[in-house]
Amino acid sequence: MRIPKDGDIPRNILMISDKEIENGMLVVIENNIGITKEGLFMTINKLLGFNHQGERIQQKLNQCLNNLLKASKLKVENNEYFLK
Repeated sequence: MRIPKDGDIPRNILMISDKEIENGMLVVIENNIGITKEGLFMTINKLLGFNHQGERIQQKLNQCLNNLLKASKLKVENNEYFLK
């Protein structure tokens, strides 16, 4: 996932591919050995350089998380996400 440098303006969430965000989510989940949806979204938000989590960002992150679940790349236990 391409992370903006300090001082860079974050890219529009709609211009970031689902695959790029999904790959970032997989790395975050792997490094945290389980993470809640809220924690995952907050981490991805910060990495992408966003200071808020508006409706468009929330929708995009939900879409990417659902894509990973449909592809059977994640499992959910006690409201935490883990790699399969």
